[in-house]
Amino acid sequence: MRLPRSLTAGAVMAGAALALYVHRRHQATGEGYLQVLKQLPSDAQRWATTTRERAVKAIEDGRAAARDREDQLTRQLEAARPASAPLA
Repeated sequence: MRLPRSLTAGAVMAGAALALYVHRRHQATGEGYLQVLKQLPSDAQRWATTTRERAVKAIEDGRAAARDREDQLTRQLEAARPASAPLA
């Protein structure tokens, strides 16, 4: 009983989201509703590509920041070590 209700609720929410997207796009561009629907697959593909590129850039930036932080910590540790302490 719970699964059909959940599927129905999900379908209603997806339909509402689609209707909201189409309506907002229509208002922003003046295109007809059918034209907006026809462009939906290419819009989704463009969004996915943009999201993927942003994720890759964020990962690269994060790795670079982590390397910089590791270098900074290494320099701090080396500066704090007494000159007569043996290297570990």
